[in-house]
Amino acid sequence: MTPVWLTAWALILSVASVQAKSPPDYQWFCLHKKGRSSYYVDCSTKCRGEPICCDANLAKSTTAPGSGGKRCMKTRYGAVDATKCAGKDVPSSCPYEFFCKHNPSKASYYKNCDLCKDTPICCNTDATTLTTNAPNSGGKRCKVGYKGHADLFMCQARTFPSICPLRYQYLCKHDLDSKSYHSDCNTCVGEPICSKKGSKEEVSMDKCADLEVPQNCPYQYFCKHDLRHSSYYKNCDLCKDTPICCNTDTITLTTNYNNSGGQRCKEGYKGHAKYSMCDGKKFPAQCLSGPSLCPA
Repeated sequence: MTPVWLTAWALILSVASVQAKSPPDYQWFCLHKKGRSSYYVDCSTKCRGEPICCDANLAKSTTAPGSGGKRCMKTRYGAVDATKCAGKDVPSSCPYEFFCKHNPSKASYYKNCDLCKDTPICCNTDATTLTTNAPNSGGKRCKVGYKGHADLFMCQARTFPSICPLRYQYLCKHDLDSKSYHSDCNTCVGEPICSKKGSKEEVSMDKCADLEVPQNCPYQYFCKHDLRHSSYYKNCDLCKDTPICCNTDTITLTTNYNNSGGQRCKEGYKGHAKYSMCDGKKFPAQCLSGPSLCPA
């Protein structure tokens, strides 16, 4: 007769094996009450502070009312980097809004966007700590790099303030070996830069974040073929995770893998780009099937 402890251990290993092979199901999890440590998958009505991204397959089960049946914590139960959820709209209940600059010579942005003198930024109204007595501020102030300032993709489902001027443009290289950039982006090799309109003075790429990346620039989704490995490949006929965005002209990683599509990319390596650089590109169909982002 098999000992009870051995049977139990075999069951644990079996469950772990199934979980290891399950494709990740990245979802936003929201804090329902300030001061608590648990975040819940149901974000339909409650979202305090900043949501976190978690793999729902690894989240902890819960019977808490309004939880959606699963909970996660910042460093436990499937928590991952927020960029894994970049392809999903941030829940509308989360307090992210565009903040607008009222004076182009100042560094502050305000919640009130009836006045806008520059490209707006995205901020979390629960997390901003800067105070203000400025008239017409809307009661909240935010600055780039300060507490509450968020990546622009956190506001991607919010309405862009129509009053804000489009003062910036992409400039593109026509030749990889050249140092010249051009406003004509019908030809685009390498990585474009952002500049002020009517000028070739380079500014932060964040200034162009609300503009569509020129379609001829060589950005493309790359897909993971094996959950055990960190490489993503140009061929997206197979997709085991959320794809990443890479620049096919600047990738330096090599590969001999037959189904790679000829190129390999990794997060944080040369060629890996912000997710927003693939906006407007066709999202890989294989990454859309099934109940989670990618098929098993």
